[in-house]
Amino acid sequence: MRAQIIWIPTAILAVGCVVGWVRGESADKPRMNKKSSEQLKREGTTLESQPAICRSNGDRLIVELSSGGPSLVALENLAAQRVLEAVTVDPSDKTWSINAMVTEFRGQNYLLLQRVNRISASQ
Repeated sequence: MRAQIIWIPTAILAVGCVVGWVRGESADKPRMNKKSSEQLKREGTTLESQPAICRSNGDRLIVELSSGGPSLVALENLAAQRVLEAVTVDPSDKTWSINAMVTEFRGQNYLLLQRVNRISASQ
């Protein structure tokens, strides 16, 4: 009897894992809920002359738009490299005007920077 008590929950857990695996879900990937999908910007949305605060996170550039919303990771390209190098050398050099296109991958938005300009502290 004791073996059956342990076996039944184990079998249920195993079936749940297999169903999730077949659907393409994994235990380490958070599931998107309706609330988080409402915060996503549409793929292809363009940002023109958008003021932003840029900071480094290791080898990645993190962009916080002045219009609010979550921080976005900038996809690697030469524009992101230029900003990343500048904020790494001088962390106070963090205010930029960006033109970018929003991309979406696995329930998260990213920015493809197209044009970047420093905004001086006096502006």
